[in-house]
Amino acid sequence: MSPPRPPPPRAFRRGAMIAGLAVLLSRVFGLLREQTFAYFFGASREYDAFLTAFRIPNLLRDLLAEGALSTAFVSCFVGVLQSDGKARAYQLANRVSSALALLLLVLVSVGIAAAPLLCAAMAPGFDPDKLALCIKLTRLMFPFILLVALAAVAMGMLNAEGSFAVPQSASTFFNVV
Repeated sequence: MSPPRPPPPRAFRRGAMIAGLAVLLSRVFGLLREQTFAYFFGASREYDAFLTAFRIPNLLRDLLAEGALSTAFVSCFVGVLQSDGKARAYQLANRVSSALALLLLVLVSVGIAAAPLLCAAMAPGFDPDKLALCIKLTRLMFPFILLVALAAVAMGMLNAEGSFAVPQSASTFFNVV
């Protein structure tokens, strides 16, 4: 297997420009998201419960979807794409996505069941009403990790094939939605 070829300078500059613009847009929309939350919720019991409930699956997103999994998958996908062709690379992506979906379905199920323990550990000072709301929100948001991890695989595939705009725009859409 030969080492991956670097992209031509023009393609590299274009990809870097798209990535930079996408990060800038994501930060702007993230700021707007935070301002919207502050306007509607302020410093409230509901917002405290939401932030805590969101932090739990979001931590897993950082570890799984945007951490070692993404890096390892893209490296393997590019290697197979260059050595064995698109069909074999997509077969690898299908297997990784299937295994990941099964693993994360188990993790999501455990997370939903363990929501009371997770919330109590993340926010030991919550009163019973706020804790109950946090548990309910955690259970609603836990499937988020499954969808984001599968999206990370798809974004890695797109990046490996030189398509940068859609994957780099994902965080902007995340902030908007």
